[in-house]
Amino acid sequence: MQLNPFAISSLMLILIMLPMTIAVLVKGKTPEARLHSAMNIAVLIWGAGAFWFSTTQNPDIALRVWTGTYCAVLFIPVFLFHSLIPMTGYKITKILLPFVYGQAIIFAILTLMGKMTSPEGARLFFNSFYWPIGSPVIYPASFGSWMFVFSITTVILGIHFFKSRPEDKKPLYLLLFGLPLGSFGGGMNFLPTLGL
Repeated sequence: MQLNPFAISSLMLILIMLPMTIAVLVKGKTPEARLHSAMNIAVLIWGAGAFWFSTTQNPDIALRVWTGTYCAVLFIPVFLFHSLIPMTGYKITKILLPFVYGQAIIFAILTLMGKMTSPEGARLFFNSFYWPIGSPVIYPASFGSWMFVFSITTVILGIHFFKSRPEDKKPLYLLLFGLPLGSFGGGMNFLPTLGL
């Protein structure tokens, strides 16, 4: 096992998300809390998988682990978007929900079929870890779709924030301002697969 900055950041992600996920699972009884738990579990799967594939010296194992964990990544913004339904009650979220889940399911199936990556498999990045090379069309489409779901979630949450009463805004501050940071940081993980 070789520790590198990506492996260390993945380990930090696990150490931060695990207690938070357990706390939400134990104390959170609302539909929003359950959906956030699902999102946190997807993030934990990514963190554990990223740690595993960033420390292995075997490109085939790295590719297989990445494939499994990428399926979880596809659902991170989906569960967050789904939590808007009980949180906001907006009809648009109910209308868009089947499409949001549908795109993630389609991309997960394509990932499991091996269509998300190029035939060359995984390549050594920064002389420290193996990362798959994305397919020229399907992978960028999944990245764009992932960012789009995060973006519409942020917009809907922002509208809900500004329509809320002052006393209802306090719990939304962290989510509203943390969401763009989290999606931007998470989006950076797509860059090596895009060859950047």
